[in-house]
Amino acid sequence: MKKLMVLFFVLVCSLCMASWPNYKQVENPSGATHGYDAASGTWRPIAVDPATGKMAVDAEVSIGSITVEVFPVYADDNGNPATATVDINHRAIINIGSDSIGLVDAVKGIVTEWAQQTVALPANTSTTVTSGITGDRAFIEIKSHLPNQVFWVSASNSAVVGDCRPCTEYFYAEIPAGVDVSIIASTAMDLSIVEGGR
Repeated sequence: MKKLMVLFFVLVCSLCMASWPNYKQVENPSGATHGYDAASGTWRPIAVDPATGKMAVDAEVSIGSITVEVFPVYADDNGNPATATVDINHRAIINIGSDSIGLVDAVKGIVTEWAQQTVALPANTSTTVTSGITGDRAFIEIKSHLPNQVFWVSASNSAVVGDCRPCTEYFYAEIPAGVDVSIIASTAMDLSIVEGGR
């Protein structure tokens, strides 16, 4: 049995060596700049220059000029962008007292009030969200407690299944406090609602 195994191993090795590719058996069309280089007796898996046998690089770059556009930091009431100058550390320098670039309004727009509630939403019944923000609502976020369950959200109208914005698990929008938000689902579920305002 041992002799049979040794004989089998020798036979397999002989077959492998006999079928090992020779560079003449590997397709290498004339003029190709890759493959086996007969002059040096080495394989070239990348493009080589046939005259020198070195890697061929046929690239040239010339940069005449570079234009850098300044990122608009704020815009005025008409939508005209106002840019900021930049210091040596690439930080924007903005005049705090300047209303012309809208910075004062941007600082006033920071959310300073938060409200959170959980709503038990009955099936097929439109429910209007009662805002917990005493000031101006900046955004509303609604998250379902049930994964992969669809609920529908409507702003300023009563929500209807299939006739307003469908949401799977999550909804976020910047809706002011004066606009009613209604939600509905075809199955009963609990929703967490987070609001931010100022």
